Amino acid sequence: MGLFDKVSGGIIKGVQNINDEIKRRQEIKEAKYCLLERMTIYDIKKLNRVYGVGQPSGYEEDFNGNRTRITLNRDDYVDHAAENLTLDQIKDFSEKNKKRTPASINEPKEKIVVNPLKYELPVKEETSAQSAFKPKPATQPSFSDYDDILKYITEFKPEDISSEKDFQKQLTIHLRTKYKEKVEREFATPRGKIDIVIDKRFAFELKIADNKGVLRNLKGQVHDYKKEFKSTTVILLDVSKLSDAIINEFVVDCQNMGVKTLKIKGVLKKAKPKSK
Repeated sequence: MGLFDKVSGGIIKGVQNINDEIKRRQEIKEAKYCLLERMTIYDIKKLNRVYGVGQPSGYEEDFNGNRTRITLNRDDYVDHAAENLTLDQIKDFSEKNKKRTPASINEPKEKIVVNPLKYELPVKEETSAQSAFKPKPATQPSFSDYDDILKYITEFKPEDISSEKDFQKQLTIHLRTKYKEKVEREFATPRGKIDIVIDKRFAFELKIADNKGVLRNLKGQVHDYKKEFKSTTVILLDVSKLSDAIINEFVVDCQNMGVKTLKIKGVLKKAKPKSK
């Protein structure tokens, strides 16, 4: 084996190790959500208190650093617990409080494989007790037609948006009314987190089109994400800060990269001035 073969072999092995680590982290993340989705919001608040990670912030900051009070929902508490607690901590709390724990999480030699349909961790052999707790499969729409998803997104009518995170939350809620647990927020990839991924195949990057610099930087992001997902779409919130000519130029640039762009009209909420 020549020097070139050794070097190229080492590079390939290194890339594979990185991909394996990302896959492992994604499996752990999904296992966390599997347990958290079976808890009430009261249990999740208690879980956060027990391990001293606090509660999610009731404020969001806009681009100018101004803080705005927001109404927290169950997803906020679930996300906070998943980001700040380990799988062992969540599992330990679940077991002590007699929450249903999927059997495969307790099998250290078994690889964690998550069923994206219901965040259920399947096991090779199912006991009668496990079968009794098995949720009924939900009816899911077909994902054979990507245009169906895009059409559903165009039906989205956002409330006044305070930040990109707010934009992401509102659109996620809209998508989950139809596509349920197949919708994932802040999906981790080797090239960074993508705002929304559906069915682990369709990627959506969200941006508030309020200045030219945002669009310029976004081109580099979607160029990388296109390498991870064949079906990648940019969703722009048009808040009437940029001309149609500037936005159309960006749309054409994305088309040249094989990336679709959807434009949604919205209102950027004015931040409340900081109290002195």
